[in-house]
Amino acid sequence: DGVVFTDRGLYMAREFETGWQQIYFLSYDGQTFRRLTDGPNWDVAIVRVDENKGDVFFTAKRDAVAKHTLYKVDKKGLISPLTDPQYEVTGVSFSPDGKYFVASYSNLSNPVKVAVFQNKAFSPKQSVKIVADMKGPDYDEKKYALGQLMYMTTSDGFRLPSIIVYPKDFDASKKYPVHVDIYGGPDTPLVRDRWVAPSASNQWYSENGIIQITIDPRAAGHNGRAGLDMIYRQLTVWEVMDFCEWASALQALAFVDGEKIGVEGFSFGGTMTSMLLMQAPDKFHREHKSLP
Repeated sequence: DGVVFTDRGLYMAREFETGWQQIYFLSYDGQTFRRLTDGPNWDVAIVRVDENKGDVFFTAKRDAVAKHTLYKVDKKGLISPLTDPQYEVTGVSFSPDGKYFVASYSNLSNPVKVAVFQNKAFSPKQSVKIVADMKGPDYDEKKYALGQLMYMTTSDGFRLPSIIVYPKDFDASKKYPVHVDIYGGPDTPLVRDRWVAPSASNQWYSENGIIQITIDPRAAGHNGRAGLDMIYRQLTVWEVMDFCEWASALQALAFVDGEKIGVEGFSFGGTMTSMLLMQAPDKFHREHKSLP
């Protein structure tokens, strides 16, 4: 996905410059090297190259930090979305003639659909052919506690996303304990605006009157190189600071019991959980870790 070889040369996604990932073309003789894209692209995957028209198709986090959209960049450098940026898009596959593509799409509120699209710039009025819908005829979103995106801006200006799930029969005049999920490893986000099927395990917190929130630090990749470069030879330092700012933001909410914020992480997240309990016991009061 990061490199595509063609008859004329290779196309690759790299973060050489601009602070974000861009797509480059390099001819095999080394005489031609040019950047094709610009802007805040991250987690770029090249899906198709049409060298006759000069079009490159790719998925990336660009218009939204927590979800992927399918884009086309033409030979003039114009980048156009081909799918709705409000949905996470996966499994993109083009027809041999390039006139159509199939993809799955969803977000935190909408179950996965699989559809066939025309290869045209996205329009809210565009028609697609739905070939599969995970929702089903009996689905009722009111029966489940579904996640919502929530953002926090750090004291030095990084805007970080989270997914918050409120308790059943949530009452903003009450105070609730909070369970925080973390990982924190470089370029490995937990916050993704995609469908997660309701289950007994992910509904448990809501059923038991606990706010569930998944948070990411600057190192997760939502802010491109600006966030990631800061952790070079500083692993866990900025992550602890960001998670503490998240805790402070939660404690500032009127419906949060600031003395009952627990944190849980797996693997590197287990390491971060231990760091937080040792360095910030005033922010995080309970822990559960696996493989620290």
